[in-house]
Amino acid sequence: MGKLKAVLIEAQEFACDHYNIPRNQFVALSWDFAKGNSFIHRAAIECYDEIQNEMYAWHEGARQGVA
Repeated sequence: MGKLKAVLIEAQEFACDHYNIPRNQFVALSWDFAKGNSFIHRAAIECYDEIQNEMYAWHEGARQGVA
């Protein structure tokens, strides 16, 4: 596995482990996780946002009786 793919998987895992905290708290925490690397930081935030969007969509579907 290439280094880029490994970094992206690590960012995804970090987002999965911390999906249940507020976004502003996640952004600060992910900066520490990324050790100042803006690419890793952005990747983690994008993964977090994707998880949040999927959870929102599922919740809306469940609320409407679709899921």
